[in-house]
Amino acid sequence: MKKIVILYIHILCLISLIVGACRGHFSTDKEKSDNNMPPISPIATQESSSHQPRPYMGTVYYFVRGDSPSTSGVWRMNLANRQKVQVHEGWFSGVDAELSLDGRWLAYMSGKTDEQGKSLETLWLLNLTTGEVSQPTPYMPLVGWRWLPNGQLNYTLFPEYTQDELGLNPPDYGANIKNFYYDPVTNVRIEVPYSPPYLQDPEGEVCDIDPSPIDLTLVARTCLSISGERDQYLEIIHLNDDRHIMIAARFNGSSVWAPDGQALLFSNDDRAQSRELFIWESPTGDTRQITHTTEAYSFFDLTWSLDEKWAAFHEQDGRVCFVDLATGEINCVSGYRFPIGYKMSWSPDSRAFIIAAVKEGEPDPEGNDMYIISVPDGDVTRLTEDPSQFEYNPIWVR
Repeated sequence: MKKIVILYIHILCLISLIVGACRGHFSTDKEKSDNNMPPISPIATQESSSHQPRPYMGTVYYFVRGDSPSTSGVWRMNLANRQKVQVHEGWFSGVDAELSLDGRWLAYMSGKTDEQGKSLETLWLLNLTTGEVSQPTPYMPLVGWRWLPNGQLNYTLFPEYTQDELGLNPPDYGANIKNFYYDPVTNVRIEVPYSPPYLQDPEGEVCDIDPSPIDLTLVARTCLSISGERDQYLEIIHLNDDRHIMIAARFNGSSVWAPDGQALLFSNDDRAQSRELFIWESPTGDTRQITHTTEAYSFFDLTWSLDEKWAAFHEQDGRVCFVDLATGEINCVSGYRFPIGYKMSWSPDSRAFIIAAVKEGEPDPEGNDMYIISVPDGDVTRLTEDPSQFEYNPIWVR
């Protein structure tokens, strides 16, 4: 009988230790409400020691703005040993840098000002296999670009300052846009038609388009009325039959396609002074609500994990947060300033994402270093610590 009592006591102690550890790992802002809304949990972050870093594998490309062009440009880091090397020297903008869908190429941009003081841009391509760099476009006003599923690069030029070179008619807006498909393997460039109505609506609305990365028949379009007569809205366009589906009548401008191109994650004003996350699914056309928040979130710079189970985003107060898309639970990392507008990039196994940030309390507020944040525990691992370099937009190679 005495042995049974002792065993029972040991079991109770073990249970209390487990419960206490779980409770101490996350701290919630508010308890779950009566209607089972997902909890919002800021994480008590603890940066991994530089002597015992968490083991991460793979390769990261990132952009550096240093003291001179020789210390700036595109850099590569081997996460296993933290060794880094400069792969393209110069001043570049990595804000719109994108990996090709097959992971073989990295596209990014640089700009310059012409003699008339007008801004011109060009694309650069980095071959991740050979390390060679090429320049597929001349310096012109660049509308945008995207990678196609077949490995080609689709880019659009608005050569309003170089009409003589391309023989364009300046008053004709449609003719003043040139759209190209470029094959980086064969170096073949083909001009293809462009559809201005998806950029400028004839009813006085300025629109921005975001094509699905996989399904070329799907386009997400965000439109804003020039006169202010209606709210900014988000719709899906089926290009094969020109169907328009309104999915957000009051859209705050944050959306991202799923890696498989069959769903769109977006935030919307669900009720007064509250934004929630939703997912629109292409196969069914259904929209489902993911979060039921008890505080106001901005959901800037949404980034979807490759396994489509998580999403990360910036907040206006400098936090970065991540959400479990199955439960709607949100956790936020504090103690750092994460600049809005810079990219986050998920690891190939979707267990962590890399981001540029400034640690609160450090003397150089202009410097950015790179950190890895793991999910779901929110553990923070510092990768770089160089006050002379401003590092941003890291990209984890798939």
